[in-house]
Amino acid sequence: ADGKALIPRAAKGLEEEVERGVRIPLGKGFAGRIAEERHPIVIDDLDQGDVVNPILREKGIRSLMGVPLMAQGKIIGVIHVGALTPRKFTDADVNLLHLVADRVALAIHVGLEYQALFDHGCKTIQDIDRQIAVPIAHHLGCLQRPATREHRQPSEQSLLPRVQQLDLARRRVRLASGEELAYDALVLTAPLPACVRLLTEAPAPVQDAASRLRAVSVTVVEIGARDCGGERFHWAYFPGKEFAFYRIGSPSQVNPALAPAGFRSFAVEFAHRGAPDTGRLIEQAIEALSRCGLVQRDQVVLSRARTIPTAYVLFDRHHAQARATVQGHFEQHGVELAGRYGKWEYSSMEDALLSGRDAARNLA
Repeated sequence: ADGKALIPRAAKGLEEEVERGVRIPLGKGFAGRIAEERHPIVIDDLDQGDVVNPILREKGIRSLMGVPLMAQGKIIGVIHVGALTPRKFTDADVNLLHLVADRVALAIHVGLEYQALFDHGCKTIQDIDRQIAVPIAHHLGCLQRPATREHRQPSEQSLLPRVQQLDLARRRVRLASGEELAYDALVLTAPLPACVRLLTEAPAPVQDAASRLRAVSVTVVEIGARDCGGERFHWAYFPGKEFAFYRIGSPSQVNPALAPAGFRSFAVEFAHRGAPDTGRLIEQAIEALSRCGLVQRDQVVLSRARTIPTAYVLFDRHHAQARATVQGHFEQHGVELAGRYGKWEYSSMEDALLSGRDAARNLA
């Protein structure tokens, strides 16, 4: 949204929207109304709907569902999905799209903030992080607020304190703040072994099984540099033993808005066990990118490393039985396990969203 109209920036299946640069005035048509009214709109039958964008009819879309993209209380866009056959979108569908929209809006907002601050003289990642840390924390507070019967006011929203202890028999959670919360239903998405460590009581077989669940860590080295040319790609894999990493991604190639004009961004991924030497990994990443002709060392302006302690589940000979034992214990107590780590499996982002949806449906 540019304040007066919506301009398509990304599409899957309706790429013509982006190619033609269709502009939808705020308040007009399907997407324009969502942006102005700031609430979801569902059209079961497009023939009966108020649609301004001609491409939707040209492509044979029959049903539509859309929600606003909101960041810091402001409308920044609209996300919508359509079906080529008549479809009745449910409340659960709308809620799922809302969940996606929250994450997408936060990513767009942070990307725009980074670029704006970079353009205004913040030249190090530390400077930029300090400037946007508070807004991000506030937004995350809105996303992660505890679901209790008493809804907190916006001024009271904050990051949920870390869970310290979990009592399955009494259905209570103790937070690091000392607060104890009762729950009617519980969904766990944290790594399965970590969930077992939170239990006030866990049978010895469950503890033993949890100790057999293994995973590798991944450290992602993020590099920003002036564009010196080189090959263009979204992802590239490096199976050779001469490389200490296994993959390089280029976020700015996926979406140019993820780097200022004239710059490129890269994510170099290292898999490992144990604590990493991040300084060494950053140096290895810059050396490899230089060697591949993707950056020039003296043109690197940003570098940092982020470690995901539990990244990829290892499917070793203990995996199946150990996972079944631990999951069975939680399921006996009515706990829903969801996501890659709650289910202790390998899955994509789409699989994780579907897993969360299934968990919500099971609790409905």
